[in-house]
Amino acid sequence: SVGLIICGIIIDRQLYYFRHADTGVNKDNVVMIPVGSSIGKNYPAFNHDIKALAGVSNVATSRYGMFSYYDNYQIEGKTKDEKIMLNSLAVGDNFISLLGLKWKYPPLSHTQLATGNKVVINELAIEKLHLPVNPVGSFIKSGGHNIEVAGVVKNFNFGSMEHVIEPLGLFIVPDTTKLWGRIGCNLFARVKPHTNLPTLLNAMQNIYKKYDKDTPFNYTFMDDAFNQQYKAEDRLASIFSIFTGITILLAGMGLFGLAAFTIEQRTKEIGVRKILGAS
Repeated sequence: SVGLIICGIIIDRQLYYFRHADTGVNKDNVVMIPVGSSIGKNYPAFNHDIKALAGVSNVATSRYGMFSYYDNYQIEGKTKDEKIMLNSLAVGDNFISLLGLKWKYPPLSHTQLATGNKVVINELAIEKLHLPVNPVGSFIKSGGHNIEVAGVVKNFNFGSMEHVIEPLGLFIVPDTTKLWGRIGCNLFARVKPHTNLPTLLNAMQNIYKKYDKDTPFNYTFMDDAFNQQYKAEDRLASIFSIFTGITILLAGMGLFGLAAFTIEQRTKEIGVRKILGAS
């Protein structure tokens, strides 16, 4: 019984930690809307219309939704034969500010990030790419192209907290680029506080249907996507809770039975003690 209770408490505290630890990402009140390639060249207009909604404070674009997928980018190493695979994510120029990512080494100019040949890396990528301590202004090579390291953000969880944070490169491209309409993307919209969510989501759906009538409108809140990673742990916690409850019930019945049996065995002794004046 004690073992099961301890295991149940540990699992409960771990799940609490998963959901309340600082991941380096402000995931509250952010709606992620997957956009397919069928929206095509209309994506910039769709992005603009969503941003213009009264309940939306900011929008950003990413190749994938948070806590789902990312790409791998091949970087040339120090030697001719060394190839370094870097986790990568193509994002729009508002992505970093919308998610509240913290700068370790900020860029020299925030307005010049989305030129198509710049990357923002996390702290772990500095060592992996053999870059100087402050790599802002340095260059990495890929496919014969020079890519400038525009800034460094502090490490943040872009996957499950069950896994260690890995080196990451955020390749910044404009929200208005044709790339998003060609390969598909996710639009992130930060919702203002005290906004009527059903009304806002209905307005988003109407805008989506304006540009893409064939694909069903879908959305996910970022905090829900984060919690979705721990469904297996939730099931395990539920199972442990059920068995712990049953065990406590059985243990309680056993203790009651032992106490009743002991009293039954000592009935005469208790009677003699009472005759002699015991309470």
